[in-house]
Amino acid sequence: MESCKFLRLRALRAVRQSMKLQMVGQSAIQRNYHTRKGGDDAADKVRSVVDDDALLESMEKEDQMGSKNVSGSASSDPRYWRRQYNKNLTKVEEGLDQKIADRFQLSLPKVESYNDELKKDPLQRLKVNPTSLRLTLSDLIPEMSLVKAVRSHLASDQPSEFQQRFWSLMTGNLSTIGKGDQGSGRTTAVIVSALALKRNPNRGQGINSLILVKSTDLVIQYERTIKEIISHLKSAQGANSSQRVAQFLYRSDAEDELRQQTIVAHTPEPHILVSTPQRLLDLLSSRGMDFLKINNLSAIFVDDFDTMIDSDEYLESKKKAPIVQLLDYVMKLQDYRRQHNEPHPQLIFTVSNGTTSSLIEQIKEKTKWFDWARFAPLGTFDSDTNIPSRKAVPTNVAISSVLVRPYMSDKKKSAEKFKVKVYDMVPFEYGSDISNWLDKLYRSLEGNDMVYRKQRNRKKNRMSKDVKKLALDVLVGGFVKLTKKKGCSWLKQEKILMVYSDEIADSYIKKLLEKSHKAVRVFDAKEDADFFMKSEGPQILLVNTSALTGLTFKGLKNIVLLGIDTIKNLQGFVSAAGRLRGASRSGLVLEKYYTSFGEPIRPDIDIQKRIFLVNSEFDFEDIERNFLERVLIKAGLVRQFSSVGVLEPDFDKKKYNAKFVSDYGFFSSDK
Repeated sequence: MESCKFLRLRALRAVRQSMKLQMVGQSAIQRNYHTRKGGDDAADKVRSVVDDDALLESMEKEDQMGSKNVSGSASSDPRYWRRQYNKNLTKVEEGLDQKIADRFQLSLPKVESYNDELKKDPLQRLKVNPTSLRLTLSDLIPEMSLVKAVRSHLASDQPSEFQQRFWSLMTGNLSTIGKGDQGSGRTTAVIVSALALKRNPNRGQGINSLILVKSTDLVIQYERTIKEIISHLKSAQGANSSQRVAQFLYRSDAEDELRQQTIVAHTPEPHILVSTPQRLLDLLSSRGMDFLKINNLSAIFVDDFDTMIDSDEYLESKKKAPIVQLLDYVMKLQDYRRQHNEPHPQLIFTVSNGTTSSLIEQIKEKTKWFDWARFAPLGTFDSDTNIPSRKAVPTNVAISSVLVRPYMSDKKKSAEKFKVKVYDMVPFEYGSDISNWLDKLYRSLEGNDMVYRKQRNRKKNRMSKDVKKLALDVLVGGFVKLTKKKGCSWLKQEKILMVYSDEIADSYIKKLLEKSHKAVRVFDAKEDADFFMKSEGPQILLVNTSALTGLTFKGLKNIVLLGIDTIKNLQGFVSAAGRLRGASRSGLVLEKYYTSFGEPIRPDIDIQKRIFLVNSEFDFEDIERNFLERVLIKAGLVRQFSSVGVLEPDFDKKKYNAKFVSDYGFFSSDK
């Protein structure tokens, strides 16, 4: 009898333990299907069930009383204990289910309240009207100490038009894909939004905001800007205070990467983490999400998202870009690890003003990143086949296309000794009618981006290393010749940013220019933030194409593009033109320089910033010419100017136009 009683108690204890485990599973299921306030976890629910120890004791007493009323043979019958076991199991399950039902009923009004708020049109949830005139920083930023810090950083209380609309959306806790002009203050808009975003306690521990940028140089630029802003914050003073506010991850040498990881280990939950996608993927795969606590994010910002994916195919490309792989993982992580009732984190992308509506359509179709009930786009996203609604290149910027013709001197027949002549390329005639523009943009298969890329890549693959080296010598020789022309005083008196293809080694091009007695420096993000604001020092700053995106060069007036390969597509050209900035403290481009597409250029706006595109004449055929023409049209009928003073002598304009006949039926005579 005693052994049977011992077995019965063990069985009841097992029931109790089983019910606790069952409750943990059921509470997890409830979290997936119901949004409830309070952040209770499964352990809290188990402890809150009607005193299961007391319940077990009462069951034991009941069994003991019942055993007095049955015969010894009945109490030792296994069928009796099986019935008792099932009876007690049912009792525990009923208590468990009732407790879950009671808890959900208490949370139901909060769930309904949240859903009512969510059903509002996103723009109705804004606390600030973005179209209001004279909005100041204090109208858009909730924390006054941060307002003062930003005001000190910008030396102004007036946000740019993009910042005004961007920060207005943030007051409604909305996600967005924000399309903005180059030089409109997108980086500052992202930084201030991340600094201002407070963490809801219900989210639990972890990093609050994740900012993803394309390159190491951009992370360093973010670091410089964030530290400058928080230096004006009294609350951020003291030892290691900046590390608690923001940390920065990027690929570097072993010592620097170890320093980054050490900071994360000592201060594992900064308010903001800024990283490149590749560096974050590296650390997540090697150190895991327990090291980088990004499972409870309030917001994810991706600056210049369109530059991190295929700018022509967007998400249609066969190979997933690192940023796409990372977002897929991070957004799933928010679901798997979340133990709170907050909605998904805000997801904020900024994109350049050449981005079309195809990007939003593909994100909706191919990803599960955005909560579309809390989404509002920022800017106008034209269709792929539409004339853009807005100029993408400022009207105070102009381009000079220079062709370089190498030839052998009479005295030196060696291929190593050649001379060059430079000519202005015959300028494009845009026309003043939309049918002209459509006719030139959407032509036959001889003139579209896909055919151009294939032919251009095929041509480069056929070139040997020696030929490529010689081609670069020709381009540098053409640039040196250009600087001696009377009409190019800007290249003599002012500093220059020289951009070259990623295939070209920094050291080699530096050596070529120094051989021509040019003062040259290769760009260093940590040292050259104010390069163009200084009167002393080298005249030319070198940077390759991929590193150019998003960088801010205050005071930059002249860019030299060495070869057509520095322009991969429309986005690449627009990005390059956007580096041209005034000497103002903010480094912004004034709004008045971005006008509607096709709007005549105001006569009072002079050419203040210049792009020199230098091409070898023998590497610039009709297909390259047509590519450049389409880029300049779609970028906003970009202004052209002469820098040499002598036009190319052998260009057959009639033959060129006949080669590219429209396949869409848009002609200048159409009404």
